[in-house]
Amino acid sequence: MPEDVKKIYDEAKDIVSKSSRASAALLRTAVIVLVDKVIGPNKNSLNHNIGTLVEQNKLSDQIQKSLDYLRVIGDNELHPGLIQMEEIEEDDFKHAISLFELVNLIVEELVSRPDRINKYYSRLPTGQREQIENRDKKAGKP
Repeated sequence: MPEDVKKIYDEAKDIVSKSSRASAALLRTAVIVLVDKVIGPNKNSLNHNIGTLVEQNKLSDQIQKSLDYLRVIGDNELHPGLIQMEEIEEDDFKHAISLFELVNLIVEELVSRPDRINKYYSRLPTGQREQIENRDKKAGKP
């Protein structure tokens, strides 16, 4: 997990037992920072940026749903009255814990897994990587 995302995540974890609503709002902020790391800092909404990741084929359907869920729930915590948390799940603490699990899944798909794969790929001999890149260019892949 990127350090700046982890700092927000840890803050959310530290307060979850005192305020699950504040924790959910912080997790939404962590997701904003994470998405900005993946696509680059910008002034667009989180909703727009999730759409950008979808267009770039960087998200599985499940992670897209996770991002949208965190976005909507976090919006509710920042702008009360849009959705009643109680309607989603009666136990706010358990609900907040599920948000942490979703953030971990999102980090795994957007950061951890690509980093591990790139690390392995970079170990290939340079000539082999160049052949693969040439093959992919011929196929129209950037």
